[in-house]
Amino acid sequence: MILMLPLLAMAQNKPLTQKQSKAHLKALKELSTIYEIYNYIGNDTYIAYKKGENRPRAWLVNTAGNKLLPFEFDYIDIVERCSLLSLFKDTLIGFADRSGNIIVPLIYDNSIYDGDGPIFATRGHIVVRKDGKYGVIDTTGRVVVPLKYSGDYIYLDYEVPFIYLDKYSDGQYTEYLIRYNGDTVIIAEDVCYMSDGIIRVRKDNLYGLYDTTGREIVKCQYDVFNSIPYNGLYSVRKDGHWKLIDLKGKEHFTTALSKIDDSCFVRYSTSGLIFHYSNSNSMCGAIDTNGRTVIAPDSNYTYVFYDDSERIVMTDEEDYNAYVFDIKGNLLDSYSYYIDVCCDEEPLSKYITVKKNGLYGLVDSCWNLVMPFKFKNELSAVDNNHFLTDLGDGIKGLVDLNGKILFKAPFDWFFSHGNGIYSGNSYDSRDRKNKIVGFADIYGNTTLTKEEYATMQRWNKQREEEERIAAEKRKAQAENKSTTQQLNKSTTITFDGEEEVFVVVEEPPRFPGGDSALYMYLCMNLSYPDAARENKIEGMVVVLFVVEKDGSVSNVRVLRDIGGGCGEAAVEVVKNMPRWEPGRQAGKAIRTQFSLPLKFELKSYDSTNGISQEEKCNFLLNQSSYKK
Repeated sequence: MILMLPLLAMAQNKPLTQKQSKAHLKALKELSTIYEIYNYIGNDTYIAYKKGENRPRAWLVNTAGNKLLPFEFDYIDIVERCSLLSLFKDTLIGFADRSGNIIVPLIYDNSIYDGDGPIFATRGHIVVRKDGKYGVIDTTGRVVVPLKYSGDYIYLDYEVPFIYLDKYSDGQYTEYLIRYNGDTVIIAEDVCYMSDGIIRVRKDNLYGLYDTTGREIVKCQYDVFNSIPYNGLYSVRKDGHWKLIDLKGKEHFTTALSKIDDSCFVRYSTSGLIFHYSNSNSMCGAIDTNGRTVIAPDSNYTYVFYDDSERIVMTDEEDYNAYVFDIKGNLLDSYSYYIDVCCDEEPLSKYITVKKNGLYGLVDSCWNLVMPFKFKNELSAVDNNHFLTDLGDGIKGLVDLNGKILFKAPFDWFFSHGNGIYSGNSYDSRDRKNKIVGFADIYGNTTLTKEEYATMQRWNKQREEEERIAAEKRKAQAENKSTTQQLNKSTTITFDGEEEVFVVVEEPPRFPGGDSALYMYLCMNLSYPDAARENKIEGMVVVLFVVEKDGSVSNVRVLRDIGGGCGEAAVEVVKNMPRWEPGRQAGKAIRTQFSLPLKFELKSYDSTNGISQEEKCNFLLNQSSYKK
């Protein structure tokens, strides 16, 4: 069964023929009228959620419309690197195969899963918990590691034939390396299976190496031990000095290492060079095994991204710039780059998006140029061989490795289902329930009608306009904040030669009854101008006025307006205010400047139809952005 897993994955990702693909798209379109299509699991079957339900439940549905599971679940997910599906319901989890047969009923606790599906291994084993105890099952549901372990965390490494168990007690972590038969191999502060049966172990805060029988190979004596060997050598640090050692603990290239500052981290690499990193000034460089400088340390290089016998790629991980050198240290090229990752931080694609002279292309994992620089916007992987890019005007294009545009549409979101089938959707930003879903394939076939395409474009334009208005509002708010800050820098101001007016006072003026009464007065008396309502004008109006010594209001003016008569309405409501309690300085009533923000928001008014005026006032009180 284990050997068949890679073949299963390959079969699911093999594109359909054009005839098969057209039929599949048609079936999906019909299915999408009833279900939200979530994920493809092979054999013309999808995880789907029925539309219109108050509490949507997950099903397995094939393109013929048949349900494949005996009952519904809260959530269904693919167990990656495994042939099973995880089934969630309430607080329990079970497992089914991809044909809908229940392999493990709902008997395990789902609380150890974080929403990204179970922890798993390539060997088809799954961590489970029941009654507070951890164990491991295989893809038939058989318990292979008894549910007897209680710890903080138990997990399976994708490529490692062991189970890790972490326990925390008395302020200290202990890690267990356990075989699949339940036998414990190593107990230490830290355990890391490296490669070829070699395990890095930390005991008493010092690192060494063990084999899979638990036998010590290299004594635990190093304060730092790099987990990845290169050309058979490990980077270690002891007594503040970096060393390169082999599996017998023998040191290599000591003369070359003596020329490197001990503050640097070192690594012997595939290219045969020794790279050294300085944490203090974030620089990386390279020397050969004789100590000769090949690449001088530079602040542009903070990491060795890739190297082999022909080229070296140094990167600046903060700004995502890459520099390509030959083995002699000659700079060949430079790019900016971007890597798509999935939830477990593995690359979503085996290709890397690179940018040069304002255009985007692709390189492979060895940094050979695969797709020439031809696109103006970033390429985002939707699967291993296809990428999405923005073609302008809200249009997204599906691109293959040759740079050919296979399909384009005004989608907001694009998703690969495998087999060369993709889905995309777009929402009406003013009503998120109003959504169009379309399906497409690598042949350019699509289920989108001309009307749906045009509607998506209209939604895109609406969204752009909303974003423009929002940007203008943010700019106006920033300008208003700046103006208020400038006003508050002064202690007093004057109006037309009158007695000075205070801005910052010991006792600010107060509306009779306090802030709540002020909010109530505003919501009872502030009207939304018809012109503003008809033109859907919303935003914040700021009114500046003076509270006189007797509490009356004078010198009312608009500091910030949004149009549509809102400024005039705000001035009117302020002018008609009752007398305030005046501001006071040293116990004496004084003239005080006061600024009042008034929020005009259509939904605050329109959403309160049919309720009492008091409820409306309370609603506005809660919605108000006025700061006490």
